[in-house]
Amino acid sequence: MIPVVASNGNHSPKLNNIGQSYHHHHHHHTTNNIGGGVLYLWGEKYTTKPSFCSSIPNIQSIHCGFNHTLVLTEQGQVYSFGDNRNQQLGLSNESILEQFNQNAISSSSCGASSSPSSLSSLSLSSSTSFRSSMNLRNSNTNSSSPFAHSSIPLLISGVFNGLKVKMVASGGCFSAAVLENGLLYTWGTLDDIGKSTTILPTKVDLIKGVTSVSVGLNHIAVVAESNTPTEKRAVYTWGSNKRGQLGVLGDSITNAPRKVTLGAKALSVCCGEEFTAAIVEGNEVFVWGNNKGRQICPNNTDETISIPVKPFLGRDIVELSCSRNYIVARTGAGNLYCWGNNESVCRIADSSTMVQFPQKIKQISAGVSHVLALSEKGEVYTWGQGEDGQLGGGDVHKKSMTTNFKKISHLENRQVLYVVAWGRCSGAVVEPGNSRVEVAETMRRAENNKSIAPLYVRRLTHFIRGDSSKLEGIFRLSGSKARVDELERRLESNEEFSMSKYEAFDAADVLKRYFKNLPEPLLVQSLCNQYEKDILNCSDLNLQKRLVMEWISQLPRENRELLIYLLSFLDEIVHTQLEHQKANAMASKNLALVFAPNLLTKGEIGNDEIIEIMINMFNEIIGAHSSLETSIIIDHIQDGIKGARKIPYTIDLWKRCKNTRESATKAFLEPQVLIEIVDQIVLDLTLASNMQSPLSLSNNIINSNSKSTSSLLNTVSPLQSPKHRSTSISIVNPTNNNGATNNNAFNKNIVNPIFFGSLSSPTLSSSISNLPLPGALSSSSSSIPPNSTLAEYRDVLLLFLSPILQPTNILKVLPSMSQIQDVNNLFIQLLLLNKLVKTLNYDIYQKVLNEINNIKTIDSTTTFQDSIIETCNSFIHLTSEILLIETNQNIWKGITNNSKIYLSNIMEYFNWWNNYLQKSMSDLEDKILRSKKDFDKVENEKMKNEKLLATNSKAQSSFTTTQTTTTTTTINVDELKNEFERWTLMNQSKTIAEKTENFKIQMEKLEWEKQVLQLECNKFKPHFNSVKDFVDSSIKSFDQYLDHLEQQKQQCQLTFSQYCGSFFDTIFKFQNDQPDNISNKLSETIHALSREWNSHPHHLVSLEIETKLNSIKKQLK
Repeated sequence: MIPVVASNGNHSPKLNNIGQSYHHHHHHHTTNNIGGGVLYLWGEKYTTKPSFCSSIPNIQSIHCGFNHTLVLTEQGQVYSFGDNRNQQLGLSNESILEQFNQNAISSSSCGASSSPSSLSSLSLSSSTSFRSSMNLRNSNTNSSSPFAHSSIPLLISGVFNGLKVKMVASGGCFSAAVLENGLLYTWGTLDDIGKSTTILPTKVDLIKGVTSVSVGLNHIAVVAESNTPTEKRAVYTWGSNKRGQLGVLGDSITNAPRKVTLGAKALSVCCGEEFTAAIVEGNEVFVWGNNKGRQICPNNTDETISIPVKPFLGRDIVELSCSRNYIVARTGAGNLYCWGNNESVCRIADSSTMVQFPQKIKQISAGVSHVLALSEKGEVYTWGQGEDGQLGGGDVHKKSMTTNFKKISHLENRQVLYVVAWGRCSGAVVEPGNSRVEVAETMRRAENNKSIAPLYVRRLTHFIRGDSSKLEGIFRLSGSKARVDELERRLESNEEFSMSKYEAFDAADVLKRYFKNLPEPLLVQSLCNQYEKDILNCSDLNLQKRLVMEWISQLPRENRELLIYLLSFLDEIVHTQLEHQKANAMASKNLALVFAPNLLTKGEIGNDEIIEIMINMFNEIIGAHSSLETSIIIDHIQDGIKGARKIPYTIDLWKRCKNTRESATKAFLEPQVLIEIVDQIVLDLTLASNMQSPLSLSNNIINSNSKSTSSLLNTVSPLQSPKHRSTSISIVNPTNNNGATNNNAFNKNIVNPIFFGSLSSPTLSSSISNLPLPGALSSSSSSIPPNSTLAEYRDVLLLFLSPILQPTNILKVLPSMSQIQDVNNLFIQLLLLNKLVKTLNYDIYQKVLNEINNIKTIDSTTTFQDSIIETCNSFIHLTSEILLIETNQNIWKGITNNSKIYLSNIMEYFNWWNNYLQKSMSDLEDKILRSKKDFDKVENEKMKNEKLLATNSKAQSSFTTTQTTTTTTTINVDELKNEFERWTLMNQSKTIAEKTENFKIQMEKLEWEKQVLQLECNKFKPHFNSVKDFVDSSIKSFDQYLDHLEQQKQQCQLTFSQYCGSFFDTIFKFQNDQPDNISNKLSETIHALSREWNSHPHHLVSLEIETKLNSIKKQLK
């Protein structure tokens, strides 16, 4: 039984307690074909109209037992929840405890919302609430499991040997699952006396090839392979037989599967509480079991039917759904029959009358006293009892029962995939909506997976971001209603289209509409009721901020993330508008006035102050949820770098983020940020260069004689995108959180790359022969991105990478590196190793000499006052750089060594492929040469045979002449011998001709393969040269930088004392009687030097220098 969902105002249903009524149905034809969707529920203890259930993620189907539920996901995983007193959840104590711990951790870090895509990460508001959902059994029970009940879904894992589950069934206190290989697993308690109980899913060894399974109150039925030639597939049953529900004569309880004799191949089976029905070949129906009140067979008065009978003939039944005391059947034409002992349902028509619908019905499900029918167009029809809201009409008091089917209007215009009725409740698996639905539902869509906001919203913000955000009146002025309506419709349908025909004002209007049309405010109505007035009635800004932070932390995760994404975007708009529009700018107050009605309580006046506070305190909000910084930056990358047109705007945005938020600075150090940047640049460069798809030529293709020319040409494989690589790269950045170098962190934690095999070894990678060869870079100058674009890409890379690996060289080699996945991974690791590591790549020594000369020019109080502030700043900076040289040198020695290893491995891959191609060409040329020699031999053999034939023909002619001059009838032996030789030579000529033709075909094929291979060699060459140039220049850059550091260290060691002495002597000479600003600057400088040198002693800071520093420090006091 599915957990009862409690209605909480306008909220989604939340998992609560377990219901009491029982129902099960089996759906044979569509369960395995539908895609995943979200679950909508309505009925007893739910709402009276279909409501999204956020606690259960995307599923294919859901099946209910007496008090427990099984959920099947589109990934073939099974989750169970509900009553576990009879082990029907199929979980060991260890598995339950492990998932308990995972959920407790998840709840402490994620808040009260569930994951959008995985049941395993469902979280509750606290570990206490999770513990309360896992009711412990009383210690005096006989069960081996202490867990009596779980109100959250738990994954059944580790028992199916890694195979996917294709169908599940549950009934009573028993559960079953059929794997993709047709094996059946069962668990729980099947009989009604509790003697036969299985804790974990256990394989049923006696049957195989299961295609249908159904569970009743205390029995189970399956369709499986049969050895009987006439049946091929048969129904097998076991469990309780007290009402004849097993379809066999004999024991009241049977623990082993027994075949039911039907006389025809079984197609599907469906169990009611105490009866069973099956469809056989020819779409005929058999029923057996409890027939009290003629509930399964209207034309049979027996209360128990132990031998299967046909309730009717010739109705072309393709699907059955059985309830407690009636059966609903669907025909191949999509119409229904209904019969049994339930007036609420069966009054729609008598058992012999077909029920027709406006649309063809594709799936049915029966509850205790109501039925759901799903049409091919995704419409849901229902009839029966409705006093508990199970008919989905939204108002149970108007009509508690209907004997005519009606359409559920609340599911109109939704793509319903599957329906389920049980007890007095209903459910539907629905394709996640794109707008006008809860945010948590929208985030279940495939395109929103792992995103911070719906694609619908992101497309709009991307369109507005950049130059459009500078427009006067953005979000205040309206767009064209016709264009706005059209844009909204196209976004809702998830259509692929260009937004170039629309204006920014159109997109701004659609964005406002999105939030306005949410079923409830983004900030959740119950929380609005709790916090709005408290914040508005408070005059203390700090208290207002604390209440805002508390409010945001209590939002469902999806709402919270979308809110933060929106605030981030509005924060951008504010800064851009203030910079470009000045007095007419859309500042935070203006934006708050526009968005407050769409985010907070609808119709409330004066609550815009809350949104204004949120926009203004965005840096504090994102600081409290810093894990979202990376997602926001990645969104900037996907929009701002694409096509390069927004790069200047994006760079300015990132600089501002880094300057104002420490969390943003940390996020820029995350590997996935650099990976996303490289991916986007590679994609743009690839498109700009018109790169062709490479040919994947392995040894098998090149060296196989069996491959035809056409098959060789058809081996084109798509370009391997860097998006397909693994991003789990373990690199420790040798910087601390503040961007300063960290020598110890680098030397201890850096992960060295793995060396691969020798150049001649094909074991460089286990799948090396399957790697795609590089495509050709177009040589056309018109296809190369303009220099301005490359310069913008370079500016992006300079934000993340140290300049030793020159961005220009990186951009040149990126398309080549992305050709081979393993090389691309190494290249990314190389970039991460060189990410934001401090460099000293200028002439410090010359700057010191210049400063010494400048200090010498200070010969009066006037010149001292004019230049001392700048001199102090330069002294602090340069001395810090000098003392850092040795540390930086040690760090870069480590980086250089590891970078060279990566570069060597990258070059090794390309060398291997270059040698492989060259060897393949050499082998192919040898093969062509051998074929030519063999062809010449055949030609010589042909010429020799032709000469022999000519000689034989002359001899045959002489025999003919002799025979005409003589009349003897004596047989001429020589003539017969000559005739035989001619026959032999003719056969040899035929064989030689066939050989010649075969050799010609083979030669043509080999020459064509040579041309194709030569083309691949020509394609590979520019990539090889590009990589080689990059590797050589990079190694040279590393070595030059280390030489530069060594030179600077030697030179600066000689001048450091002189520089310090000149500086301190000048201060000592002119420090007295200076203005306050000069005195304060001197004191600040001296104290800063003292703190730095005391905390980080250095051998260059001699005792003489320290003495001078301390002397000046005392005088400045």
